[in-house]
Amino acid sequence: MQSKFLIKWILGLLLVAVFYGCAAPPPAPGAPTSTVKTPQPVQMLQIGHNWGGNKLKVLESIVNSYQKQHPELKLILQDGYNHDQLLASLQAGKGPDVFFADHVFGEHLLRQGLLGAYCADDQCFECSGSNPPHWCWYGTTGLNDSPWPKALQVFTNGTRQCLEPSAICQSPNPPLWCKFAIGEVNYPEMDLFATPFIWFDGSKKPFPYGIPNNWRVDMVLANKNWLDERGESIPTTSEQLGTLVEKFNADHPIYYTEPTMFDSMFPQLKGIQSSAKAEDAGILVIDSVTLANVELVKSQAIVPLALEGVIPTIWVEGAYLNPSSHLRADALDFMYELREEPMQEVLFQNTGLLPINGNALVKLAEDGSTIGDVIRFAGQVGQLADLQ
Repeated sequence: MQSKFLIKWILGLLLVAVFYGCAAPPPAPGAPTSTVKTPQPVQMLQIGHNWGGNKLKVLESIVNSYQKQHPELKLILQDGYNHDQLLASLQAGKGPDVFFADHVFGEHLLRQGLLGAYCADDQCFECSGSNPPHWCWYGTTGLNDSPWPKALQVFTNGTRQCLEPSAICQSPNPPLWCKFAIGEVNYPEMDLFATPFIWFDGSKKPFPYGIPNNWRVDMVLANKNWLDERGESIPTTSEQLGTLVEKFNADHPIYYTEPTMFDSMFPQLKGIQSSAKAEDAGILVIDSVTLANVELVKSQAIVPLALEGVIPTIWVEGAYLNPSSHLRADALDFMYELREEPMQEVLFQNTGLLPINGNALVKLAEDGSTIGDVIRFAGQVGQLADLQ
């Protein structure tokens, strides 16, 4: 019995020796420890949109490029977010982290309590450090560090004019941006693109609730070549325009993007048939996106019309942060990236949507084409679309 017990004891010692002999030795004092980190879970950043065609292709390209630079994120495009679907999602406390909408619908959501300042004083701890993110630009410093100063070169002496449409700002329910126009809030110079994306807290201090991305304008233009061929002058009043259209009715002298725009601008001309092509018409009631694809746009043949009572209407589209998102900083980084010059130029070249980035905008305004004229004209006499 003793011999059997002795044999088991010896075998146990041998097994212990083999185990410790095969195990890795403990690190020597002062030796560096392993730097291998446990992989962090990838965050899903959802981007809601209702874009299509070339506009969607550009967005997909931007998302793919951004994805390569940010492997810690998984960017997911969610299409089909029209106004009704977006409203229902936000009301339910759901929806994508980031979504796109024009400034009119954005203000509607703000009034519904479904949006708020993305960077108010007590919300932006990221902005209090020595190296704040670029989207903090007026979350903590007011509006003095606007990233669009060069845009003011295009809108010189026109910025306040754009913000002072008295009929709108004196209405019973004026747009929120009228607080700038009527002097209720003291603010430094800024362009009209950032203006409708500003929210006011109880102290009337402005804070951003979205980041503008692109803009378009609905307006009236004349084809000088068409008018010259018929011995006609460029009309300067709505009455002259009506006489011109009626005189050449058989030639289909007018081209309009959509009947609703045409009827709202010129109800007295309702029923006039549109020309099949913009190039074949003398008058164009058109949006700047469609205009960018008109062949004559690269020449000086098409010029904006300054007609009394017919004001170019400006629509600014931006990216908004879902208040329910748990990825605010990541979402804002992406939203802000969309307004950088290279991406803005690509968006215009492929879609005709006008840039809000100051550098890109100045280049277009000075390129000697109709688009340059449109940008300057809209900045001087245009007004922001409103909820009315």
